[in-house]
Amino acid sequence: MVLQPYVENAIWHGLMPMMDHGKLILQVKNLGDRIQCMIEDNGIGREASRKLSLKNPKHKQSIGMQITQDRIQLLKEVYNVEN
Repeated sequence: MVLQPYVENAIWHGLMPMMDHGKLILQVKNLGDRIQCMIEDNGIGREASRKLSLKNPKHKQSIGMQITQDRIQLLKEVYNVEN
């Protein structure tokens, strides 16, 4: 649930605009007291994606990543975790 908005953004904004096949790598590692999650793609990049979104003003504003960041912050506060 926490990773979904980030994976979705990688697909929608990075991979979907590509003409060729894209590559998405999702790694989840157990680091003992922490879990490390990495999402990597070979998409068009943030700058190119931003330029495309400026050309398409009808695109809706996504709040999924902000909601996820808020949830993570709340969990940190509930469980008294700094990072």
